[in-house]
Amino acid sequence: MGSFGRVFGVKGEIYFNLYGSPDILQTADSLFLDDGTALVIQHVTLGPDGRYLIKFRGVNSAEQAETLVNKKAYVKGRTGSGDFYTTSELIEMDVVLNGSIVGKVLDLQGTEDAPYLVLDINGKEMRTPFIKEALRIDREAKKVEIISEGYLV
Repeated sequence: MGSFGRVFGVKGEIYFNLYGSPDILQTADSLFLDDGTALVIQHVTLGPDGRYLIKFRGVNSAEQAETLVNKKAYVKGRTGSGDFYTTSELIEMDVVLNGSIVGKVLDLQGTEDAPYLVLDINGKEMRTPFIKEALRIDREAKKVEIISEGYLV
């Protein structure tokens, strides 16, 4: 989803280089580091140069924010079965439809209540709800199976 840039000011704000949809920062409550650490978002603003600035709860100084510089951060989605997945796990997974690989996962977007996957299906960008009724995810094989074409939009 993105990575942290340099620290801004002395109150713990940090620049965030976003690689996905800007909607995700407006709807996410938390970002997650590779080690699973959750960072609860206090607020997101645009800095003087137009890049995103994020303030996290509990990060109240430049020194605390400095520990995040150059780290990658992700949002997590839940399929509804209780399984959590990070965006980084899902991106580039193969998409399987009717037993054949037809594309790749590009992104996880939406809100916590209504997440969806952005997919590249045979060169066309499509979406599917990120719910257990629509998908089977195989972490080991790095595949997302779409249960029915009816879930693709």
